[in-house]
Amino acid sequence: MKRLRVWAIHAEGRAAEWRGKLQALPDGEAHYFHGWEELVGRLEAMVYQAGYPVAQSNLEDKGES
Repeated sequence: MKRLRVWAIHAEGRAAEWRGKLQALPDGEAHYFHGWEELVGRLEAMVYQAGYPVAQSNLEDKGES
């Protein structure tokens, strides 16, 4: 089971910066991310490691192959 937390950091005069934490339960291993691209990359890597098919080009782009 995984837990996903996402929040926005608002700075005056700038667009919101999205951050989050993806945590495996019950072992507690956590991965923090900044922005949607990092979240998608982490999710793709987790799906791949669980044995499900993921487009290989997506993983190569993120250094996971």
